[in-house]
Amino acid sequence: MSQVPRLRITPGRAAIIELPWEARFLSTIPPGAGSTRSVAFIHVHKGYRIEPRSLREALRVEAEAAGAPGALAFLTAASTDEVEWRSIEGPPRAWVYATIGLTPPVCPGGSGEGHEPLRASTINVAVIVEDNLSPAGAADLLRAVAEAKAAAASELLLRCPESQGPWRPLGTVTDSIAVLWPAHTSKPGAETAGHATRIGGPIGEAVYRLILEAGLARLGPGGLAANALGLSPRELAGLVGRVYEESPVPGVPRSRVEEAAGRLIEAWLGDPNVQALIIASREVDIHGSAGGIPGLREECFHSDTPRIVADELLGMALASYLAGARGVLAMYWVERLKKRGVIPEAPMFEDDAASAIIASALARILDRLLGTEPEVSL
Repeated sequence: MSQVPRLRITPGRAAIIELPWEARFLSTIPPGAGSTRSVAFIHVHKGYRIEPRSLREALRVEAEAAGAPGALAFLTAASTDEVEWRSIEGPPRAWVYATIGLTPPVCPGGSGEGHEPLRASTINVAVIVEDNLSPAGAADLLRAVAEAKAAAASELLLRCPESQGPWRPLGTVTDSIAVLWPAHTSKPGAETAGHATRIGGPIGEAVYRLILEAGLARLGPGGLAANALGLSPRELAGLVGRVYEESPVPGVPRSRVEEAAGRLIEAWLGDPNVQALIIASREVDIHGSAGGIPGLREECFHSDTPRIVADELLGMALASYLAGARGVLAMYWVERLKKRGVIPEAPMFEDDAASAIIASALARILDRLLGTEPEVSL
């Protein structure tokens, strides 16, 4: 059992993993269980749709077209040229392969952007382990991989449709997972393979770290904070421009202010202190939306009850860090403009974090226009 899987990539089309031995598998995609000598991650366009009753046949046809007949096939709109993988030297000796795309996300209580017909899977994970597994052990390892994948997706703060509220993300709409192990071995099959076992422990950690690290790389600098706010730097800069128009400086157009705001916000989102406060706001909103803050009923959270001032305290801390007292004062002005519908409101804590950034950017820019903030380029 000293041989290793071989990864073969057909650019723009498929990533095929050729196994060193025949493997049994348990998966969340058809046929669900069986045996194979290869695994194929097959690229399809983002608009690809499959009727659920046709999924098994679609997987077979796509595998044959990709030059991998009989392979356990995954479909993904993510690039198969950049398959992520990690080896575990053991014990147990194992390999984790994944394609990672971050849309469309799914959360408890909803189906993301739609289940029928199925969209192409985005986060796909195949785990190959040299140890033998019993049926129960294989199911336990599949569970561990699914939990690790969901934990990593949660760390990435993927955002589900607003109709679901800021629920904690679990992954994307049609993620797929498979575990594979030798079909012919004299070793007894492991009966358990959860996170607290010698098999599931290192594999679960490898899956978690692989998805988290690759996801952060795909989001790019400031991307996690933008996920937390539900607003890109460009969208935030546009809101700064909208607020500026309420009291503009003669001769200074909105476009000029938005450009300066965009540069400021891009720089701020690279600051771990700023990111920490923004991520904190999102985490509290996730707890609140599920009724998970003791003493705060879910309906009170959604109505932004005046009993809670922690959201304003968090926003004030962020505004103070970014622009001092001027930022805090400008934040209260922005909050009043929200009541008038000048800019949209958001969940309780994210709302104040966004206000702090918008207000602080505008305060810094106005200081520059008045000659007291030379560092801000206009």
